[in-house]
Amino acid sequence: MIEHCEASKSAPARRALLRDPAAQAEFVRNGFVTMPMLTPAEVTALATAAAALRPNDAFDPREPNFRLASYHCSFLDGNRDYRRSAFVLVRRFFAAYVERALIEFRIVQCNFYVKPPGRGAFDLHQNWPITTDLDETSLSIWCPLTDVSAHNGAIAVVPGSHKILPHVQSPDTPSYLREMQAELWASGLVETLSLQAGTGVIFDDGLIHGSSDNRSDTPRFAVQLICVPTESTPVYYRDLHDGRFEMARADVDFWFENDVRDLIKGKPDWEILGTVENRNRPIGFEELRDMLARGDELRQTSIALESRPRTGAQRTAWLPRWLQA
Repeated sequence: MIEHCEASKSAPARRALLRDPAAQAEFVRNGFVTMPMLTPAEVTALATAAAALRPNDAFDPREPNFRLASYHCSFLDGNRDYRRSAFVLVRRFFAAYVERALIEFRIVQCNFYVKPPGRGAFDLHQNWPITTDLDETSLSIWCPLTDVSAHNGAIAVVPGSHKILPHVQSPDTPSYLREMQAELWASGLVETLSLQAGTGVIFDDGLIHGSSDNRSDTPRFAVQLICVPTESTPVYYRDLHDGRFEMARADVDFWFENDVRDLIKGKPDWEILGTVENRNRPIGFEELRDMLARGDELRQTSIALESRPRTGAQRTAWLPRWLQA
C-alpha cells in the first residue's frame, strides 16, 4: 500500500491550471470560471461550419437512442466520420484559446451538444474521470454558439461541488446523484449560467452540472472540449461489475473508434493499463449538502494529496486515501 501524506493547514498548492491569476483563484474557489472565448465572427463561422456537418441524427434525435437522450452529442452519434470531423472543426477554433488560457493542457475530446426545441434536459452529474490519477484535474470547456439562459437550456452548475466526493462514473455505473435530482434542482444550490454566444465556462470535471430543456423554438448549439494535463495519460474507466474498474488508454482516436456499447462491453484491442477498486458509495441529499458546506476542508485534503510527488508506476496504481478502506 502506498503511503499518503495527511492534509494540513499548510497543504502545498495545486499547480496552476489557468494563466490568468484572478481566473485561477475563482476556479479554485468555485470549480468553474466563465471567460470570453470566441469573437462574434468566430461564433458565426463555427456555427455555419457545424450546420454543414451530417451526423446520422441530423442534430435532432427523434428515436430513443442508447442513452435515451433527447439532445445531440457528437460522441453518441453513430457516424464515426462525423465524430472525427466534429473534433477537427472544434479543435481548429479552440486550439489557440486553450493555449492562451490554460497552462500545459491538451485537447482529447470535442463534441457538439445540440438541444432541439422543447427537449434536451441533462441530469445533474459529474463527468467521467479521464486520467490515471483520480485526484488529477481534467477540464471541460463548454461554449454556446448562441446566447443562452435557463429558457433555452444553458449549463447549470453547483458552485464548489468539485473535489468533495470521489466518484468514478461510467456509462453503466449508477450516479450517486440519481435519487436526488428533483431535490437538488429545487434546493437553491444550482446556478444556471446565462451567457452570450462565444462566452464559455471552464470547469473541473468533478463539478456537478447539468441543464434543463430548451424551451425556445430554435435549436441550441454549444461545444464541449475535454482537456487533460500534457503530462497525464488519458484513460477510460470501464466498470467490470466485480468491484473493479479497468483503465483503458483513451487518447483522441479512442473516442472515434468506440461507441457507448463498446465502452460497456470492452474490446480486445484496447490497451489496458490496470484496474482500480470500485469504492463508489451512495449518499443522500443531506450528506451532499454537508459536504458542500465543508467543501474548503475536503478540497484542502485533495490539494495535499494531489501535490504529493509520485512515480509513473505509482500514478497508475494510486487511489486517493478517501477511496481506500
